[in-house]
Amino acid sequence: QFIGITAVNTGGGYSAGTLDIWLDGGSQSDHPAQIAQSNITYWVGSNWFDVKTDNSDVLQGMSENSSNLLLFKTDTLHRFNKSTLKQVRGPGTSSKRSIVYFPQKDINIYFHGSVRDKTGFYLYDGRDAINISRAIQPFIDAILASNYPLVVAWPEGDVFRAYVGNISNQNSSNEAYNILDTNVVFSYSITDNKWSIDPIADAIKCAGTMRESNQPKLFLGNDSGEVFVTPSGYSFDGDPIRFVYETKVIYPRSSEVINFFTRLKIIARDAARVTVSYKLWGTPFDVDQTWTGLADLKRDMSDIEIPLGKSRGAGIQLRFEEYSAKEPVPTIEKITVFSTPDTLETPEKDKQ
Repeated sequence: QFIGITAVNTGGGYSAGTLDIWLDGGSQSDHPAQIAQSNITYWVGSNWFDVKTDNSDVLQGMSENSSNLLLFKTDTLHRFNKSTLKQVRGPGTSSKRSIVYFPQKDINIYFHGSVRDKTGFYLYDGRDAINISRAIQPFIDAILASNYPLVVAWPEGDVFRAYVGNISNQNSSNEAYNILDTNVVFSYSITDNKWSIDPIADAIKCAGTMRESNQPKLFLGNDSGEVFVTPSGYSFDGDPIRFVYETKVIYPRSSEVINFFTRLKIIARDAARVTVSYKLWGTPFDVDQTWTGLADLKRDMSDIEIPLGKSRGAGIQLRFEEYSAKEPVPTIEKITVFSTPDTLETPEKDKQ
């Protein structure tokens, strides 16, 4: 069943054309398109404009910025100011659901996925779109190409969050960049330009704001048809949400010098019950695959001894972790690593 609407030329206003609309939702073999048009030769009027040519660079989404309209194509970004259309420097987006506008800063953040040098998160500041994710490039490289069109983003105050699905970078030649995790959210603070990368329990498919009791609320939808409100508390389904912070690898002398690590001195605030773990790098040629627990922080200044039987390596990496149903407030202010060089053996001596 369909309705056929035919327009006829009545004196130069428009050419003849037919628009067929199917109402029964039949099979694709019956009618591949639910809405089809035929015999349309041109669009009459002046309330439209071309956004360059296609060449597979198709329109993905739109957003506001100040008094301008941003038009996101797959590979290019365009700005329209009510009278003039201009292409701006920077790529477009591979996912229309990744576009987020922050009116308090008058900026737009979005995701672009294509070749490695271009893939990442971009910030449009009213002039250009710049890549803001270079510092976390190993994690950007870990985003699966099949998820480029599926990235979903939303704002939480001054924080941009983007669900990217599973990430995997296991084939990297650098052990530090071997990354594997599921249902990952990238978070970026627009106030201090810091990134956080965390797994969540659900696969997010969409995000949107609606009013409830005359108050705007942000809702997320998962792949099971469930809807969640965010932000809301510091637990999920009754379980505390984990706070985790990992340092970069600390090499006291260089990555070529083997050391005996003896102890740590950690200055922290509001960090009681935060658990400290560590990994050793270059022992002398391997990297620990699992974290070894050390102790919980109990005071503002903590001295933690490193077990003698697992203290030898070129570098050390630390991990701080806490489970709490309250807002995470720990601040790690200073970390001092104590060690002595292993004068009997170095990687160079092993190779001789």
